[in-house]
Amino acid sequence: MAFHSCNAVFGALLADTFTQSGFWYVPDWLFRLGNVVNILVALLFGLVQLALGYFGALAFLQAHDSKTVMRYHNRKLMVLATLVVPWVAGSVFIALTKLPYFTIHEGLHLVMMGLLIAPLALGCLSEVFSDTVRRPRPTHVAWRLLGLALLVALAWRLALSPPVLFG
Repeated sequence: MAFHSCNAVFGALLADTFTQSGFWYVPDWLFRLGNVVNILVALLFGLVQLALGYFGALAFLQAHDSKTVMRYHNRKLMVLATLVVPWVAGSVFIALTKLPYFTIHEGLHLVMMGLLIAPLALGCLSEVFSDTVRRPRPTHVAWRLLGLALLVALAWRLALSPPVLFG
């Protein structure tokens, strides 16, 4: 949820500056100083997204509840399984559920999540921290939550197909 919240602000401004739509209108309306300032603000937000990813690595590692996964020699697999695969699989899933209404605007938002995930993954791989929560548990898949997410996605798709236009 924290990743998506950061991406909804920082990543969205950078992505929307490319298409001059969505969140791009906020600095355009606030500053009214032209496109150069809008681009500079968008680049600043992109750098903030990168910094949040890198400096969030320690907190991300501390949040894990498995001593086995946290060990340094398992770190590459942990990063792949908890960061890269969910980002790619989630992005593909979102794109597929929105077909044929998926836009470049939405695709850029999904790609901008990489500005958070990539430095977070690199930070996790370079961090030697290996402690975890007080009472670790074995890693497991939350099947009920996964099933609930699939049901919500299906209901969302059925309720909003074709898309509902406002205005």
